[in-house]
Amino acid sequence: MVKVTVIIPYPELLGRAEEALRSHALPGVEHEIIHAYGTAVENLRFGGSDIVLARGLTRQALARHCAEATVLELGVTAYDIIRAVQECLKRHAARRIAVIAADAVLHNVEVLQEIVNADLKFFRVRNEREIFAALEEAKREGFASVVGGLTASTLARESGWPAVHIRTSDETLRQSIKEAMNVASVMQNERAKAEISRSILNNAKEAILYFDRTGRLSLFNPRARDLLGPPPGGSFAGRPAEELVSDPEMLELIRTRREGRGLIKTVNQATLVCDFVPVRVAEQAIGIICTFQRAREIQAAESRIRRELHKKGLVAKYTFADLVHASAVMSESIAIAGKYGEAGANVLLVGETGTGKELFAQSIHNSSPRRERPFVAVNCGAFPANLLESELFGYVEGSFSGAARGGRTGLFELAHGGTLFLDEIGEIPLNLQAALLRAVQEGEIRRIGDDRMIPVDVRIIAASNRDLRENAADGRFRPDLLYRLDVLSLTIPPLRERREDIGLVAEHYLRHFCRKYGTKVPKWSLEALEALNGHDWPGNVRELKNVCERVAVLGARDGTILREQVTQMLAAAARRSGRVSAPVRAEPEKGEPAGPEDTLRLAEFLGIGKSDLANLLGISRTTLWRRTGRGGKGPGTDKKVSG
Repeated sequence: MVKVTVIIPYPELLGRAEEALRSHALPGVEHEIIHAYGTAVENLRFGGSDIVLARGLTRQALARHCAEATVLELGVTAYDIIRAVQECLKRHAARRIAVIAADAVLHNVEVLQEIVNADLKFFRVRNEREIFAALEEAKREGFASVVGGLTASTLARESGWPAVHIRTSDETLRQSIKEAMNVASVMQNERAKAEISRSILNNAKEAILYFDRTGRLSLFNPRARDLLGPPPGGSFAGRPAEELVSDPEMLELIRTRREGRGLIKTVNQATLVCDFVPVRVAEQAIGIICTFQRAREIQAAESRIRRELHKKGLVAKYTFADLVHASAVMSESIAIAGKYGEAGANVLLVGETGTGKELFAQSIHNSSPRRERPFVAVNCGAFPANLLESELFGYVEGSFSGAARGGRTGLFELAHGGTLFLDEIGEIPLNLQAALLRAVQEGEIRRIGDDRMIPVDVRIIAASNRDLRENAADGRFRPDLLYRLDVLSLTIPPLRERREDIGLVAEHYLRHFCRKYGTKVPKWSLEALEALNGHDWPGNVRELKNVCERVAVLGARDGTILREQVTQMLAAAARRSGRVSAPVRAEPEKGEPAGPEDTLRLAEFLGIGKSDLANLLGISRTTLWRRTGRGGKGPGTDKKVSG
């Protein structure tokens, strides 16, 4: 808030001053009007005014006594003086006129002698005493009347002189108030800038110091005081750099006012990152700004940034508990992968398409010490070579045509502190494998178009559906990169090698997709389950998921999934993919129930007891008892499965 006070010398100005103030009002600027004249201003109270607008002797007196405010002149123009002289000539018929006023009122008025038809003499005064002295001199020199400011004309009349008061015209009043409001606006803007600068300085995380050309401290913030500690004598301001800093390199930069960035220094047993930036005016360094920040604070900030990226989606969603299985081979693979999670070495996952390599990668990440850090996945086969390089390593602005303004952060940087999953690693071209090797081996990357190396802490989990050792032998994959990636390796079994999991996986995804589409969950018939179990699943779990999703969408006759529906879906999928459908075991004759061996084999590969199997088939336990002709449980019954 800026306050403007207008001091009017006579009451007639009040209404016009109020109107002018309203017409030039500004947000955040308040005003008041006071009636006063003369030099007795010591008792005036302006209530914290920032700008005072006054005239003549009053302005001069305020300028001497009112140091806390900006004092401006309520103007009087030459035209105002001419009008007063003409009024004096007309009213008093005196040809010799003494013009008595403050110096600011009589600025450059000698030319008026040539304009008006009168003998004028100008007396510049500063107070009432000088007014009386001017009147005495004018009397001795034979002047017959007086033109002056309100104080001078009033004292002249009281002394018996014919006198006319110089009045401020409406235009001059409006212009003076307009200029006062312009000053108020500038003052308001400067205060806002100063407050912004002060807030930035006081709330900056860095310690900030400014040394002038003599090497003395002239500006600093609270962080600088806390970081450097109290100097001898307790005061910072005006101290030479030698009393605050002991490092020779830092002192030399301050003394010579040269730039220095990213210096790692120890001050008061704290490791600091220091920057020195000279302040230049007209190409001359007039001082230097020094900023210090604790290295551990930078590391903590970087950690927070990484966690924010983690919250934005760079996160692993799956754990080993999401791997639906009952087979021993899958349990063994999960156990090995769990041990890999506890280690920090790179992992190579090998498996056919659709076996769940990314699910394993996410589970390994979530069982590792890096679980709270980012998990970043990229399919290396989905990008052309040049685009994949920019995805992995990022680029700086202007590094190539079409580069985004400001550059782009690469996946290695996004994964810092966490895990980078490189799917289809075998698709990376040889020329890019060299850059990837350096990143894996040295733990640092360089953005495209940049000359700086950026350190990264990333665990690599790579995956491939190819035999990378054969590719390395054929020259299609760098052996040195393979050895860096294949520290811990795991082969994920295909679905056909763990047929006891097929029924569980099918039931899991059927329920998942029925929830997704809001459809009723149908029952698998025994024959449909046998058809699933008899298929070779070249697409593995992904292919089985597709079958379950189609069933969830299309539904099943009478709420039961029949063998024909499954075989038709499998055959149609085989035709679309251009492969021959894998044979499925012969279907029982129509009306012929499945034999007891079939039922017991189903219970075995599902790993469940008869009660659960009966519920899955939608029949009673008694019917199931009659079908099997036995009262015992099949192998693996009542076995608990994860997922």
